[in-house]
Amino acid sequence: LKTKAEARASTATVQAWTIELPSRAANTVLGLIKDNVPDLDAIDLQHIRRFAKARFLPTHLIPETTAVSRSRSGSEHHADGSSRGSSRSRSSRNKRRGSVPATLHLIVSPVSCIGEDALTELLLANPPFVDDGFPLLLREVTLPLLPPTSAEQAEQWSQQYWPTIYRKTNPFGPHPSIIGRAEEEVLSNNNVPRLMEMAKKVAGETKAKCCGAGVGCVIIERPTGKPIEVIAVAGDGRYQDLDEVAGQQNPMAHAVMRAIGMVARKRVRSATRDPSKLNPDMAALDINKPSHKPAPGAPQFVDKTLLDYPLTPMERKAFNKDNLIPDGYLCVDLEIYLTHEPCVMCTMAILHSRFARCVFGIRMPKTGALTADGGGLGYGLFWRPELNWKFLCWEW
Repeated sequence: LKTKAEARASTATVQAWTIELPSRAANTVLGLIKDNVPDLDAIDLQHIRRFAKARFLPTHLIPETTAVSRSRSGSEHHADGSSRGSSRSRSSRNKRRGSVPATLHLIVSPVSCIGEDALTELLLANPPFVDDGFPLLLREVTLPLLPPTSAEQAEQWSQQYWPTIYRKTNPFGPHPSIIGRAEEEVLSNNNVPRLMEMAKKVAGETKAKCCGAGVGCVIIERPTGKPIEVIAVAGDGRYQDLDEVAGQQNPMAHAVMRAIGMVARKRVRSATRDPSKLNPDMAALDINKPSHKPAPGAPQFVDKTLLDYPLTPMERKAFNKDNLIPDGYLCVDLEIYLTHEPCVMCTMAILHSRFARCVFGIRMPKTGALTADGGGLGYGLFWRPELNWKFLCWEW
């Protein structure tokens, strides 16, 4: 997914002035602009090529005549009609005057820095426009305001706006090399289709029990050099023991919340095999019984709000396995696979649980909090500099 900053960078533009000038006058004109245009560095355009040859410009910016011929017919004469200089020197001068000068196109400055009239007056009062009579054509062009985040984007902008530089970095999100390595690992062994199908299946199971909204979640761990381990599987349980028709639902029983809760229970379980040392609610739940309800004699204070215990055989199969790497912290290095884009609450739960990666299937424009583009809420919470954790995210 694009981060929120990347989404903004792909659409933000700025207007700028451009002129064509002889190549030999490039440094002179650039110095003139730097000395006379105020606040020239107020907008950082270092990702834009300041000078560009006509052949590298986008098609719509290439002038009909890429160079101006300023040849003059005849030779120079004195007032008395006599010729000045030798025939060789006259021939040399005429050859130079008849040649087509090499030209460059210069990004002068953002439009906000100087007005058209003031810039025109400045340029016409200085070489090469005053002495050599080089024609001044001042044009306004659109430029990308922020740097590109990939070589492909730089190429696209070079064809759409102006020759653009990609500096092999991404100031608005994860570095492309990080994404590339992660994608290679995620896509290995064709695991994603299998995990997404598993999420769909558990979503169907809980929906068939009339306790969920058809949303599924699978959490995995990727041990080094070993096959992936399915740590938790959970379907949505927001309607469990509630009147769905009356509009009652339990937001704490969303699939993501339930799956994270199951991981937490497995963490506690792996830390001790002595039931007496478990939390009271943990000891009260008999996870070996086919029913999801607490075992007989369970204390009244057992909190069933989170539904962080299995409701279906598929959930129970994953929950009963002690396959978490010992001494882990929260959900660090775990990956989460979802049938639907999670809401703000679930996204923040994923973030605060320190997941490494997330893959989801269906965008949720009205409630989803992961996507930053495409007309949804635009939060892009998976990669925000103001939050204390970031993780990689893909739409499947």
